[in-house]
Amino acid sequence: MRALVVGIGNPLRGDDGLGPHVIERLREEGIGCLSREGVDRLRADETACLHQEDVDVGVDLLACHQLTLELAEPASRVGLVIFVDASADTTPGIVTCRRVPPLDAESAGATSHHCSPELILSCAELLYGHRPAGWLVSVGAASFEPGATLSLAARGAVAAVLKRCRGLLRASEVPPLRSVYLS
Repeated sequence: MRALVVGIGNPLRGDDGLGPHVIERLREEGIGCLSREGVDRLRADETACLHQEDVDVGVDLLACHQLTLELAEPASRVGLVIFVDASADTTPGIVTCRRVPPLDAESAGATSHHCSPELILSCAELLYGHRPAGWLVSVGAASFEPGATLSLAARGAVAAVLKRCRGLLRASEVPPLRSVYLS
């Protein structure tokens, strides 16, 4: 089974950048990286085209400023989607994890400025015939100020978020996670 991890937020607005920060940390760990064969192909010929098998087939990583309906298509191609986001509704630094439930009729509205994980997964099913399992991992935010970096509370929660994401990926039978280091 393939998985998609979506880090939501704006890195230029304090703790709102938590989602993209987690995606970058997962990349640093080798999740969603080139396979050894892909690295070798690029070393042999810098103009080589990469093939699907050159990419770690288990996990796709995506950072975005906000959720949009276009995410329904990539979500429909995986068995699991993990959304990572900062929350204004939780105590700063507290990590929460919840399953993304099916969308109910009362919550079905969407605008170009607000899509929920529930809506993305429901659209994946409606438009492409497959609704993957979904989880939302969120961290209470201390600040969304323009120009600010991650707060101490958010930075302190990153390790727990990474651990939670890795645990969800392993529990969902994603192919073995591997790291690739270029030397």
